[in-house]
Amino acid sequence: MSAVLDGDVSALFFGSFILFFAVLVLAIIILDIIGSFINLAIPVMLYENVGVLKALSKVISTAMHSIPQVLVYWIIRGVIGIIVNIAAAIISLIIVLIAVLIGIAVYMILRMLGFSLFDMAHLLMPGLFFFAAILVLAFIIRLATVPFPVFRRYHTPLFLRNWYADIVPFWEPVTEPAPEPAPEHE
Repeated sequence: MSAVLDGDVSALFFGSFILFFAVLVLAIIILDIIGSFINLAIPVMLYENVGVLKALSKVISTAMHSIPQVLVYWIIRGVIGIIVNIAAAIISLIIVLIAVLIGIAVYMILRMLGFSLFDMAHLLMPGLFFFAAILVLAFIIRLATVPFPVFRRYHTPLFLRNWYADIVPFWEPVTEPAPEPAPEHE
């Protein structure tokens, strides 16, 4: 506080930045915890044919009785999230680099064909091409990274199967014994 009174604004900025960052991280953690309860409640809601609040109530009451399992679930979910986001960022970066290389090649071809960078009449075509390329690039990145959120969603029912065993779709199917072969008649 004395640094601020002495006129050192950088101390105030740095302190505010750390506080903002801490609040941001805490908010992200709280929202992820709430999101995990909602993700766990959705299958309960669907398979037990109850409303959202009833399903959330069942999930939270089950969580209160098995806190260590829920903590492990959150840790695994966080690790999976970090790995998935890193993999998605790497794939997205590779796709962007490929798109940039293709863009440079197209630009060089257009320059060789006589299109000038500063000719206003010719800027419309590269502008439209750039806009279309951004749309295609966004679609390709989304398409390439779709398996990652699907994998994260797949982890939830696997945990739910072991943690909340009363869910109908995870019951083991009852198999009837195979019929005995008919005796052969001679």
